[in-house]
Amino acid sequence: MERINFERVIPADQNRFRPLVEAYWLEIMPHADTVCTPDSRDSYFADRFPLSSTETRVFWGLSEGSPVGFISFAISDTRAEINDFYVVPARRRRGIGTFLVKSAIEITDSLGVDRIDLNVRRDNPEALKFWEAQGFMIGHYELIQYRDPEKRVGFLGALSSDFV
Repeated sequence: MERINFERVIPADQNRFRPLVEAYWLEIMPHADTVCTPDSRDSYFADRFPLSSTETRVFWGLSEGSPVGFISFAISDTRAEINDFYVVPARRRRGIGTFLVKSAIEITDSLGVDRIDLNVRRDNPEALKFWEAQGFMIGHYELIQYRDPEKRVGFLGALSSDFV
């Protein structure tokens, strides 16, 4: 595997980090309301990636100074939750994702974390395979129904991509 540096994303990195996040959003939820306008993207970015936070930690992998992926996780007591994870498509299947996960787990281990949670979208079987290869297993199923309260019916689907 190529040499990757695992570094915390700090507020001064925001202008370099943001395009990586936007590429991630375009891949997983191109039609979501949260990313359809510049204002909604700004708001969602600020909420999802609080780069000065002590609870949410955002790290990226850099190869020769260029971003190749990132992982974001939050820690509360002895539990962690991986919120976002992305590897640049052209760099996948080269061990970068495994490196990012192992590096993040080293941090959680050093902080006494005894459980790490994450969600995988049902329309992403490759992600499920990846996380299972990292030692994660399905712990529960979460079922979702989005509703139209005016029409009093449920929308078909549970992902933003279902409503295109």
